[in-house]
Amino acid sequence: MRNPLSAFGLLAILFVVNTSSACDPPPAAEGEGEGEGEGEGEGEGEGEGRPALATCDANADCASGVCTAFFGDNDLVNDVCTEVCVTDDDCDFGATTAVCVLLGAENGICFPTCEGTDDCEAVDDGGATGICFNNDDLGPICLSINSSGFCPDGAGCGATEACTLVNTGLDFEATCLTTDSKEVGESCDATALGQQGLVCNDDADCPSPLTCEDEDGVAGGATVCTAPSSAQCASFVCWDQGVCTGPCSADADCPEDFLCDNFNFNVNDVDSTVVGLCRPGKGSQAACDRDADCANGELCALRTDENGDNTTVCIGAVAGDVAPGAACGDDFLTFDTVEPTAGCTSGLCINNGTCGVICASDADCGGNACLKVELGNEDPEVIIGICLEGPRCDSDADCGVDGHCARNASAEGSFGACAVSVLAELRTGDVCDETTQANLAAADVTCFEDSDCTSLGDGFTCSVINRSCLPPRDELCTGGCNNGRCLGACADDADCPDADFVCSGFREVIDDNDEADDTDDETDDFAVCLYFPGSRDACTSSADCTVEGEVCSVFFTPGTVTLTPACYLPEPGRAALGDECGVVDDEVVVCADLCVADDEDDEDSELHCRAVCVDNTDCDGELTCQAVEIGPDVEVNVCK
Repeated sequence: MRNPLSAFGLLAILFVVNTSSACDPPPAAEGEGEGEGEGEGEGEGEGEGRPALATCDANADCASGVCTAFFGDNDLVNDVCTEVCVTDDDCDFGATTAVCVLLGAENGICFPTCEGTDDCEAVDDGGATGICFNNDDLGPICLSINSSGFCPDGAGCGATEACTLVNTGLDFEATCLTTDSKEVGESCDATALGQQGLVCNDDADCPSPLTCEDEDGVAGGATVCTAPSSAQCASFVCWDQGVCTGPCSADADCPEDFLCDNFNFNVNDVDSTVVGLCRPGKGSQAACDRDADCANGELCALRTDENGDNTTVCIGAVAGDVAPGAACGDDFLTFDTVEPTAGCTSGLCINNGTCGVICASDADCGGNACLKVELGNEDPEVIIGICLEGPRCDSDADCGVDGHCARNASAEGSFGACAVSVLAELRTGDVCDETTQANLAAADVTCFEDSDCTSLGDGFTCSVINRSCLPPRDELCTGGCNNGRCLGACADDADCPDADFVCSGFREVIDDNDEADDTDDETDDFAVCLYFPGSRDACTSSADCTVEGEVCSVFFTPGTVTLTPACYLPEPGRAALGDECGVVDDEVVVCADLCVADDEDDEDSELHCRAVCVDNTDCDGELTCQAVEIGPDVEVNVCK
């Protein structure tokens, strides 16, 4: 559910309104200084009416004769009595400061300004509450909201209201609003609500009670699955346990078997704030690194601390939770079905919709590997362990007939762990197609059933949860496709399929920290079996390669990622020197030599096939021998 009081959406009204569509305020001098008989006041020249900043529907409602008249059709925001102005100095609301919003060169109205919602009490008026909203052009201004008041502890709202969160662009205010949405603790359909926003053609494409509606409310545009307000949670979050959240300041503000967890939410493009939300859970909340650290049947779970940062604490299961290892979400292999969502006590629904386990070492995972991952951007870093579904491995041979050795980028360095592929069947060394692996043909196809994918070829299936067509599993590699062969983890050449493969090292950035500073990047070295047929004679350029058809290319020594130029025999039909490579016209073009970006600093730069060199004498025409980075701290000389 979109926040109806988003500061940037709501305040845009102030700048798109046409001056002729608003009620024109009377000239400032009219009705003043004409004697006691003019007007119905006590000789002040103004008619009886509501005071400044009181709610109004029309100019005649106000003693000043001026109503803002912007929000007449808005059920949430009230118009208020104001004054006409040309400059800010013309605005006088007593102790409340104001800004002049010009509707024309000399035609404006006053809006009260603020630094926070406490400054907007002058706008409170019976069933209306003043809230401070930020605006990029005007700064913070007070608006009158249809609300009985605030509910920081999640309580105190009227019979037809619910406590919800309002993003003001300065903060999140827990506010009572009239709604038929569900309050904290009420049941909600997490499975259905998780499909909001999916593209649809008609209601049949959406789970009940969602219907297919225009995404922006304007007919003729994209249509998406949309839940009625009565099925949504007033505070926007339906937890996996099938219950709604609500604002809170402490555990005592929440229903039984809920805890008040804090979260960091962005309030604008720069600032974030900590917001308390009631979340299913109970127990000691003692610090832990693994289940063995907890007592009384509690499990180690991912939660948040008072600052909204990730942490792990001992939590007891509540209604709607499933045990570790049980299904808690969608199974990617059942493409035509979306499995129901369930709560997971550990807070980790991973491994193809399975409730995960938090660990400190492999010993906590029953023989499987413990993967250490860094969470969020906290300082100091928060690292937790997550049990994988298989043991550590060096190659596919360690993982049996149905498994493969999958590389896992860990906070403590990458390693291989046995896994059963969800979407792919081809193993290390199998022939593959880079374009099929990248699934480029399906990029522009939206599907609702398998028949929508037939234009792409035989065997494509529709993943309903993603609305996307997936290639046949027997055409996809478990570890990626490169140079027409499937990649796979290795420790040395002996782990690779045959003599046409070499165990090549690679290096990648796993955390760039300060994006503008490459020196603080955290990198990870790993190795895969790379298809590299040919003599592998040492070379500095292709001129050194004496076997017909061979060119000078490179691989890297595992462990040290040391550059090793060697002669290799490319597959027939590879792109020639100077040809564009990479993704070209929705096809992956592979070079006989190296595919290098024209401009390393431009992410959108074109790529072209380049030859390995030592100096300019190895290059043809106007090309020169230049060092290019093909990985973190890994360079090679090419003609470009």
